Amino acid sequence: MNINESSPSETQGPEGKVAQGLDKAAAGAHQKIDHAKDAAKPAVDHIAKGAHAAVDRVGEMATHTAEALDQKR
Repeated sequence: MNINESSPSETQGPEGKVAQGLDKAAAGAHQKIDHAKDAAKPAVDHIAKGAHAAVDRVGEMATHTAEALDQKR
């Protein structure tokens, strides 16, 4: 590096370094959030699949019950 040139970290004041640190921390937080979201997706999918199956079973039972009541009339 030439004596007349300076690196960006040498030319920025403490505020610039703090801003860089905050940007880096925010990027890391976003990465952790995305990782947690991706890790939770299979569990959420499994819960949703079970909930859909339960709704289907309740609907079928209600239909059978209604048909049975109609036959008794």
